[in-house]
Amino acid sequence: MNEFMGAMGRGVQRSGVRLLRASIGTLAALLALVATAPPAAAETGPMAYGQGLLWRIDTPGVRPSYLFGTIHLSDPRATALPPPVTEALTASDSLSVELVLDGATQQQLGAAMVLTGGRTLDGMIGTDLFAEVVAAARPYGLPEPALRMLEPWAVMAMLSIPPEELARTMSGQPSVDQLLQNIATANGIRLHALETVTEQVEALSGMSDADEIEMLRQTVDQQSKVAAMIDEMVGHYVNRDIGGLHAFMLEQSMGDDPALLDRFLDRILDVRNRRMVDRMADVMAEGNAFVAVGALHLPGDTGLLSLLEQRGHSVSRVY
Repeated sequence: MNEFMGAMGRGVQRSGVRLLRASIGTLAALLALVATAPPAAAETGPMAYGQGLLWRIDTPGVRPSYLFGTIHLSDPRATALPPPVTEALTASDSLSVELVLDGATQQQLGAAMVLTGGRTLDGMIGTDLFAEVVAAARPYGLPEPALRMLEPWAVMAMLSIPPEELARTMSGQPSVDQLLQNIATANGIRLHALETVTEQVEALSGMSDADEIEMLRQTVDQQSKVAAMIDEMVGHYVNRDIGGLHAFMLEQSMGDDPALLDRFLDRILDVRNRRMVDRMADVMAEGNAFVAVGALHLPGDTGLLSLLEQRGHSVSRVY
């Protein structure tokens, strides 16, 4: 039995890592759709830096750098990188991303997805919600015994993307982030990670069990709408309309706990923005750097572009 469970765990890790990377970056946007109202600190009027994906960052005394907003999906509409992006990347000395997905990182991510200490998902969330999870997860090809082993946040991440996206990533089609890393590697460009696996996972797993379970419940309830929501998100993305993406999130809101949304967005966006801008300091000081992070990290008063401007950098839209 122990050998069977060990083999099952390794299988979950191997099959789960790609779907986690594909979905974790869209999870903030999806969960925003199931809240009842905008966060308390939501902005009014046009969103600061709400239009544009590629930004030039000028720092006194060094060559300019670039900040690019990605979407963590393999949708062909998004992976067709425009020339200004590839030109800026291939001319840069370094590429900084949220997480460099190498072999060791994949193992850490996979291990983090699996429950430990004898816990099971059905034991955490109850038999009724677990039955709903099993039904929602059926199109993704994970059997019930495997689901029992997964952390609630890992199941949320999986259910936050359409099965079609999972099929593409599992077949080896790169996301926008992975494509950028592939280009950098092929051109001998240095790679830097802005976060560790532990930090990125903790943004989700560090929430209370009650919050995780409630977000999983809402994600399951919204499962029938995931494909349409992701399709509209990609549409806003390829139109470089990050402000419109943000507005779409708020217009589609429909939950009963805005405080939960506030707590979640603080962890998944604001806390991470402050950490990432700190870690971008060295490459910005060197100059000629290219930084690529999820597009929703860029705009707004607490977004990376505003934080960079507050630190004395000049920002200007390129694309």
